[in-house]
Amino acid sequence: MSKRILVITFYWPPAGGIAVLRWLQFCKYLPNHGWDPIVYTAKDAHYPMLEEGLLEEVDHNKVTVLRNEIWEPYDLYKSFTGMKKEKKVQDMLVSENKEKGWKEKFGLWVRANFFIPDARKFWINSSVKYLENYIKDHPVDLIVSNGPPHSMHLIGRALKKKTGIPWVADFRDPWTKIDYYHHLPLMNWADRKHKRFEKAVLSEADLVTSHSWETSKDFKIIGKSKVKVITNGFDDVDFPEDINFNNPYFEITHVGSINSDRNTPLLWKVLEELAAEDDQFNEDLKIKLVGKIDISTKRTIANYEYKHKVEFLDFVPHLEACQIMQNSTILLLLLKKIPTIKAVIPGKIFEYLAAKRPILCLGADDGDSARIIKEVNAGVAINHGDKPTLRREIKNLYHSFKDGSLKGGENFQQYSRKNLAKKYAALIDEVVANHQKN
Repeated sequence: MSKRILVITFYWPPAGGIAVLRWLQFCKYLPNHGWDPIVYTAKDAHYPMLEEGLLEEVDHNKVTVLRNEIWEPYDLYKSFTGMKKEKKVQDMLVSENKEKGWKEKFGLWVRANFFIPDARKFWINSSVKYLENYIKDHPVDLIVSNGPPHSMHLIGRALKKKTGIPWVADFRDPWTKIDYYHHLPLMNWADRKHKRFEKAVLSEADLVTSHSWETSKDFKIIGKSKVKVITNGFDDVDFPEDINFNNPYFEITHVGSINSDRNTPLLWKVLEELAAEDDQFNEDLKIKLVGKIDISTKRTIANYEYKHKVEFLDFVPHLEACQIMQNSTILLLLLKKIPTIKAVIPGKIFEYLAAKRPILCLGADDGDSARIIKEVNAGVAINHGDKPTLRREIKNLYHSFKDGSLKGGENFQQYSRKNLAKKYAALIDEVVANHQKN
């Protein structure tokens, strides 16, 4: 007999971007392992990116979707900063066309210090009331909250207290050690409040699942709780086997946003030097940047002779992004230059694996991303600032491209969503069994 899992997630189609894929695809495959998902999400939410096509991936015969009204403060932000009402508020830490003015900076300060843990805090109480009433008539066996945004975890925490139903806090990214946390202009009291909430969630959840090994270590220290690693992954159906690589250019592609922490001047400089040294390399080189790109990166690239070889593409639908990956020569993975860099595993790394193209990772050669790349022999991971190694590895990749020996990773099926869903189902089966014993 199937069990029922209530999934509390803000990101759900028509939302686009990498954040929506974790539970969209888990819900796709959990029914194969005896779990019927009930997804609770927002109605008419403010999503920075929309992708209506993802709605087609939801099988409503297997997945029940509950949508509840949400109020978010973005209209106030737009009015204050002079943004047009129809425009979407993108990542506040990525400035695509101009430096931030004082109004944008003040808006970020308000968001950091008064919307704790995030701008969806106003949805917590109404969500708890809505779900408590729903559960009375439609019992569930388990609650899972997915964050960020971490307000989802506070909903899950409150529901556990009110219903006694076991609760799993699932982290797609860390909380106070997320890669942009150090950019938030937090007052000391706001920082302490974030950390109190984080510790409460990690301590009180029946199980915590995390996307990375380093983050799991941190969570165990903070919450002294049971933490298991369930990485992000890829869906096999997004990467058809019949696409053959035939790109005549040495095309280096990055998919996803690049903020100032991801801008890597050393890479752009090394490419300039190699192009100057080798006319054939210069002729073959192409660079494709897909997603929201911070103005600092655009300004850096504008200083080089090969700037005409750089193609900037805005947000593209997910399946189109997958096709771009498969048709690229090298897939670029830029890790942010932050103290917690070893814990960073961008969700796109798994789709890079599925695209079967070599990965050039710049960040940390001993972090969790490097661990995955080395494990499946999918490319190279280089420390920020290591110019000799960067030069050597780009030249090696180029020579392999010229002689036709470039290849992607191997034996990476453990990161498919099908296999990860099976692993997740085993964990939550255990949570429910332990709850029934007690």
